[in-house]
Amino acid sequence: DLASTGSGPAGMYRLTDFEGVEEQAAISPDGTLVAFVSGRDGQNDVWITRVGTNEFRNLTQGRNIPQFSPETRVLGFSPDGSQVHFTGRINPEERSANAWSVPVLGGAIRPLMDGAVEFAWSPDGRSFAYHTTEPGDPLSVREAAGDGGRQLLVSAAGEHNHFPTW
Repeated sequence: DLASTGSGPAGMYRLTDFEGVEEQAAISPDGTLVAFVSGRDGQNDVWITRVGTNEFRNLTQGRNIPQFSPETRVLGFSPDGSQVHFTGRINPEERSANAWSVPVLGGAIRPLMDGAVEFAWSPDGRSFAYHTTEPGDPLSVREAAGDGGRQLLVSAAGEHNHFPTW
């Protein structure tokens, strides 16, 4: 179960009472929504809830379900909070991953970027950092409205550059 763990004025409460595992929680920029991965409907899906409502929506509903990795951050929100982006391998035999986006109110899942594993939006929302599954986890940055990216860092094969942030 996902639960807040802080002590202080917000208190502590259980976010879900789903059976099984909920993981990869992400909080919207305004702090009102939480997205997470759960196998509640029999496969890993992206779920969302408005904090304090105890109402949950399955955003992916068995469509385009990636294989989520516990070694990377696979969920996040767009800078304006209107979309949830998620990444993973659609085919577990493939090495590459893809990034997808789905509206927080539900709707069509659209591809965001082929080959991306993790996203970190810039504070102004105009660009994002990401890495791929290539050896050394090449870390790049690109404009949201542009093609291609500018590589910032690549490590030696076997080394990793996970969890990009601004």
